[in-house]
Amino acid sequence: MKPKKKDKENEKLARVNAEEEAKRKIAELRIANRNKWIIGITFGSLSLLFLALFIIQRNKQKAKTELQTKLDKERQKGIKAVFESQEKERTRISKDLHDGIGQQLSGLKMAWDKISTKLNKSKVAEFEELILLTQILDETAIEIRDLSHQMMPKTLKEFSLAPAIEDMLGKSFKFSAIKYEFEHFGIKNDRFNEDIEVGLYRIFQELVNNIMKHANATQVTFQVFKNGNKLQLLVSDNGKGFTPQTSESGYGLANIKTRLATINGTCSVESKNGTTTRIVVEL
Repeated sequence: MKPKKKDKENEKLARVNAEEEAKRKIAELRIANRNKWIIGITFGSLSLLFLALFIIQRNKQKAKTELQTKLDKERQKGIKAVFESQEKERTRISKDLHDGIGQQLSGLKMAWDKISTKLNKSKVAEFEELILLTQILDETAIEIRDLSHQMMPKTLKEFSLAPAIEDMLGKSFKFSAIKYEFEHFGIKNDRFNEDIEVGLYRIFQELVNNIMKHANATQVTFQVFKNGNKLQLLVSDNGKGFTPQTSESGYGLANIKTRLATINGTCSVESKNGTTTRIVVEL
């Protein structure tokens, strides 16, 4: 009887231990599940926090970009307005020179010629002096006419970009020791937006002025051509070169880049002291 009683006690003890073990495992499982929930909630909260921070930062960057874009557009509008104002003023001055001073000089020349015919050619000294003064008057009239055309080129209005540039280069280098070549491809009779034509013409003037003042060149090549939907301008000279990073303002590159910005153009420069210079403009 005693062994049976002992076996029952052992079974009871085993059952109690099993129940306790089951309770312990259930408790551990609850704790593990709770920890998982805590980790999940924490991770989710952190994810939401990082997402919120990302969205805030992105919105800030977007707002900053939009603001910068607006500022750039306003700046471009301002610059464009300045150039438009300059062109209007050039047109006004050109008209005043042509219709005012030009006509006055023409009238003066006619009166001068009339007086010249009345002089006695036997007075050689006086007649030669009159011829010299007539020559000076003619040169003054030509300079006034050329200045008027430079202020607002007649060829650019009546013809197209290529003939206007060719005419300007001829007049600019006429009395210079610099030899030049001008080549154009695919734009002989093409007309472009007025802003582009005027902008490129002024850029040519700036480049020519820079070359004559600074380059010490003897040979210059100008090229303008269309490449697909792009318009390109190449200028190269055999002058002394310069360092673009430190000489932009002195060589007018800053003015050129500013003007290009108003017509969606870019400018790149290949040059250094003592070598040739190559400038590429692209629209």
